[in-house]
Amino acid sequence: MVDSGSQNRYAFSMTDKNREDAGHEYFSQLYGATSDEGEPQQTFFDKWRDKLLVNTYRKYGKNKLDESDVLDVGCGYGWLLDAFEGANTLCGVDIAHHAVEVAGRRKPERFFKQGDLHDPSPFPQKFDLILAINIIEHLSNPEAGISSIQNSAKPGAIVLVHMPTISNWLTRWEYSKLYDSDPTHIYRPSGKTVRKLFEANGFETLRDSYLPHFPAFLTKIWPIHPAYLAVFKRSN
Repeated sequence: MVDSGSQNRYAFSMTDKNREDAGHEYFSQLYGATSDEGEPQQTFFDKWRDKLLVNTYRKYGKNKLDESDVLDVGCGYGWLLDAFEGANTLCGVDIAHHAVEVAGRRKPERFFKQGDLHDPSPFPQKFDLILAINIIEHLSNPEAGISSIQNSAKPGAIVLVHMPTISNWLTRWEYSKLYDSDPTHIYRPSGKTVRKLFEANGFETLRDSYLPHFPAFLTKIWPIHPAYLAVFKRSN
């Protein structure tokens, strides 16, 4: 178990209320930055990470971005999809009704639906790229979530996964300081476990590393940070 003595920066426990009802308060604390008007906004780091994800898809995806249909699972307010502007189709799904409403108001030309990743996707079409960024750790049944992702992916599609993991005593300690305050982090695997789950569901691992903004060879041998990035490809 991760140290539970760290101060909980969330004003409520998501174990006591339905995640579907998560609203402005939760997302303000989730994103970690607010505007002068008190509205949630992205941090500089999040914007930089999103650019990294776009470059990663350009490296591994079989289609150009403007030919790609993109799905963001756990999309929140839809900011990650801003980085993929120019894609053929941009879709997002989130369990929180509030998030879907905000995302739809921000970008009415995109497609947002409410849905639970444990269930079949509310979008009937298949996608070239699926973004699972900081979402797998929120799943009570990760196998069901990964199966849902697999069913939404076209043959040869790319899935980008980013999440906090626990692989050794150092990352366990870092996790307790950086991530343990979020009561919705209920799945706390190692990166190796995540990779095996995806591979068991018909995916090939193209790349996985810790501290994804550093060269993979520096962190592959001994993980020094919980942050984990994996690039999976659905088998044909």
